[in-house]
Amino acid sequence: MNGVVLLFSIASAQIFQDCPCITEYKRFQQEFDRPTATTNEFFYRCNIFCDNARAVAQHNANPHSTYTAEIKALHDM
Repeated sequence: MNGVVLLFSIASAQIFQDCPCITEYKRFQQEFDRPTATTNEFFYRCNIFCDNARAVAQHNANPHSTYTAEIKALHDM
């Protein structure tokens, strides 16, 4: 049983060790004073930020949109 839990923990940690927009997320962290406590939290929130940033970009690329979306302080949650 302990081996299964350890394997799951390692796999879970590795899932979040990749973030496609890490430079933008670091800039976001500085601008909005959003530090993270651990490496896992950093990558977890970075991936959420990337998803939200992608949604903002897609929305703003729509020529029929009636408003412009922006990245705000809680876009990593």
